[in-house]
Amino acid sequence: MWHESLLMERWQFQCDGLHPSALPEGTHPRKSEEKGWCIMGFFQKEKAAAMPAAAQSQGAADDIRRLEQYLKTLASGKLETPPPQVRDASLQPLAAALQAFAAQQEQQAHDITLMLNDSLASQIHASIMLNKLFFNLTDIASGVQEVMSVIRTLAESINDIASMSTNIAEQTNSGQTTMNAAGATIMEMSAGNKVVGESIGLMVQRMETLTSSTANIHTLVATVNGISEQTNLLALNASIEAARAGEHGRGFAVVAEEVRKLAVQSKESVEEIRAQLTSIQNEVKNLGGQFDSMDETFTKNSENIEATEQQAGAIRDTFTDISTAMEKLAPFAEQQSASFEEMTASLSQAVDNMHTAKNESKECNTGLFHVLMESSAVRTNFLKNGLSLTSNELLDLARTDHLIWFARINQMLLGNLQLNSADVINHETCRLGHWYSGEGRTKYGGTPVFENLDAAHARFHQLCAEAIDAYNNHNEYKVRSLLPEIESVSEEVLGALDHLKTT
Repeated sequence: MWHESLLMERWQFQCDGLHPSALPEGTHPRKSEEKGWCIMGFFQKEKAAAMPAAAQSQGAADDIRRLEQYLKTLASGKLETPPPQVRDASLQPLAAALQAFAAQQEQQAHDITLMLNDSLASQIHASIMLNKLFFNLTDIASGVQEVMSVIRTLAESINDIASMSTNIAEQTNSGQTTMNAAGATIMEMSAGNKVVGESIGLMVQRMETLTSSTANIHTLVATVNGISEQTNLLALNASIEAARAGEHGRGFAVVAEEVRKLAVQSKESVEEIRAQLTSIQNEVKNLGGQFDSMDETFTKNSENIEATEQQAGAIRDTFTDISTAMEKLAPFAEQQSASFEEMTASLSQAVDNMHTAKNESKECNTGLFHVLMESSAVRTNFLKNGLSLTSNELLDLARTDHLIWFARINQMLLGNLQLNSADVINHETCRLGHWYSGEGRTKYGGTPVFENLDAAHARFHQLCAEAIDAYNNHNEYKVRSLLPEIESVSEEVLGALDHLKTT
């Protein structure tokens, strides 16, 4: 059985994981694209070298053909394929070794797939965090730029205030000078008003004297009027006596008539004088009233002028205070303006640093996503070989597939990926959808968590489709507004899956 020992010896090299260079000279194992080193080439060569054609039995030849076919099946990645029945006892150890190797490779593929899945989940989480960091930095930079704009506006306003303060100080100084001149003018007016008031007072006194004098004249007129009446009476008596005397009293009658005429004329003159005196008294009375009113007016004017002078003094003091305050405000405003300029420069540097960090996080996220997708492709290739997975392991795979879609939406928003909503709109065609309608319903159907999972899962796919359509329509604002809800619904789905794993 020399051929059996040779085969087993060389097979052991392969099972022990040795590099092909460690095999005997002339053997050339072939590398599979997915499952590492196999011994197909080695086995094909040894098949002919191990047993001479003359000594090879028909049964052994059939066993070798079945083993060769089994190796081809394993090389294709179908590690779960059971080994063929080998009748030749010398080949049974080889068949058992092949079966053990296949089981070992299947377990390794199983473990690698789960490790890749865990790694993918971590990579997706890191990618999502980097994406949030990118947009947080974008929002912060935008906010800082708005603050810078406000600060620039404040700085300009403060510069304007400083300039206005200087102008106001100059204007208040000018106003103070004007008020000083006005105060002097008011004082002059007050002095003049007092002089006029005193003059009016003297005129009032004189008008009172005039009134008294006219009253005295009126008394004299009354006396003259009495004398005139007595003279007229005497003339009348004289005429009567002259008439009695006859011819001898004619001359006396003439004199008496003339005296009567003079008395009448005197009375008329007295009446005229009385009328003139009455008119003069009325005019003097009116003038006295006007002078009294003027005196009151000038008294009030004097009081108003005095109050105005006091107010002018208060205004001068106010102008002095304003001027002092403005002189202090101007340098303070200049200091504040300089502080704002320094703050603006610091914020500008911070914005530049944020943009740098944002771009670096985007580059890092882009590189991480490429690694993520390559890892996902390797995981998918392993899963194509029909690995035996538990229900919880299937849930973990579905969980990661679910997260990948969220990562894709984030990468799309960064401009790194072009997506089609038709690829995500149907939630029943993804791995989680297949699990839900198959093994998941068999195992968990009827439970509240399982029944609610479908609605949340469908909503997640719908939101992703809406985000993709919005992005393709150049509505980035809507995409960003959908992200919080997508994340919330995603957390709801993941929470349900975690709950089912513990059920």
